[in-house]
Amino acid sequence: MKKIEIYKVKYILEELEDAIINKKPFSLIRIGDGGIDFLRSVLINNTERLIIISEKEGIPPTKIYSLFYLFGKYLSQANFIDTPEVYFNNDFWPRFKRPKISSTLEDWRNICTTKMYNSEKFFLMKQWKDIYYNSEINNSRYCNPEFNFLSLLRGVNEKNLIDIIRKKTVYCITNNEEVKPILQKICNVKIIEIVGWHKNLYKNNYKSVSKFIKKNASRPDIWLMGAGEWGRVFSGMIKQHGGRTVDMGSIFGCWCGRNIPKRLEKFIFKLSETDLEFGLTKEGKKYKTFI
Repeated sequence: MKKIEIYKVKYILEELEDAIINKKPFSLIRIGDGGIDFLRSVLINNTERLIIISEKEGIPPTKIYSLFYLFGKYLSQANFIDTPEVYFNNDFWPRFKRPKISSTLEDWRNICTTKMYNSEKFFLMKQWKDIYYNSEINNSRYCNPEFNFLSLLRGVNEKNLIDIIRKKTVYCITNNEEVKPILQKICNVKIIEIVGWHKNLYKNNYKSVSKFIKKNASRPDIWLMGAGEWGRVFSGMIKQHGGRTVDMGSIFGCWCGRNIPKRLEKFIFKLSETDLEFGLTKEGKKYKTFI
């Protein structure tokens, strides 16, 4: 079986920088485990799971299938999308404990140490190829799901994302408005504020943000996205209207003082001399050649 190509951070950042310099449309959209969960729930009509996702992400039940369609459209048009394949091909640090060949789902429930990465999630993410295909996502330009953190590493590549956005005009879609003074240290920043989880993003922000994007997509050098499931749609709109965007997800929270996700603590750390960049731990450096 042909090995899936996963583009390295250096290559992606070079393409992004070229897009900024030459005013070309660009989007990097991370589907993540949340996106895979949503897509599969639609595909198998798991109404119980869709109710939970909809309440958290602010997705009206009447908009679920519209969102599913837009995922397929905008992910297919993106410059890069992520794949969980990195967690299964030994080219990157592990996210799951690997089961024995004979392990059952019940065995997995018993041996997993963290609720977040339980057996159900392992088997869900192993199905990613079928889920992407059945969701009509036609795009094989894959990046690492942890690109948001990897792009901010210092000492891995000649440049990181901070170097690229320094002194640029940056628009951010996030519910972390307090990130503005932090980013203002390096760039001209504008915050398009949205509500957080469980606060009905569609009702409160979707129309106004969509309208703003259509009028201003190409105005900043780059957009940084942190808007959950709707962020994938906003990212698609930005590229469609001539702009450039990168999905940064939980990075906004880390920039505002929240802890690095536990799954990453063994591999990366926040640099003491900056609020924005990260370094590789001794364990993380073992995977440097794959980043």
